[in-house]
Amino acid sequence: MRALLIAVAVALLGGLLMGGSCGRGQGYRAGLAEQAPRIEALQRELSQTRAEHAEAARLAAVEQARRLAAAHAHGERLSAELRHLEHQQRQQAKERSDAMVHFTRGSPCLGDDALRLLDGAPGLRVARVPAPAQAAAGADAPTATAASDRDLAGWALDVGQQYEACRQRIDALRAWHDNTRADVKGPLQ
Repeated sequence: MRALLIAVAVALLGGLLMGGSCGRGQGYRAGLAEQAPRIEALQRELSQTRAEHAEAARLAAVEQARRLAAAHAHGERLSAELRHLEHQQRQQAKERSDAMVHFTRGSPCLGDDALRLLDGAPGLRVARVPAPAQAAAGADAPTATAASDRDLAGWALDVGQQYEACRQRIDALRAWHDNTRADVKGPLQ
């Protein structure tokens, strides 16, 4: 009898437990049904926020691409201007070099020791020519070199041309950078 009593107690307890949880499940479903409009509204709001964010990201990418294209076009214009200036500069240097023949005598003015000192200086390579005495004496004379006033004038023109080309390139870089910084905001700065 004791076993029967325990079995009935377990059955009643199990029934109460099952009935209670089923009742709670129906309560959850009823609460979910009540909250369905709120959940749908939140889902619509989330979708709208995602769409707005995607559109903002797309517009930012389009604007960044426009700025990059503008910076590139500006750089191309400056490069073309620089090439034109360098061409003009080479033309002027050639004209001056050709004219220098009329204003120099080709007389030696720097000897071998001075040329040796200059040769190897930063950015300077000295083209050595035979000294006039050596050229007149032939191959038996000691090997001495000299630089003429014409050589010095040519070197001066070369140095001036190189300096001007460097200055123009730096100015073009500054102009590009200043324009890019003014026009392009964000990662390109």
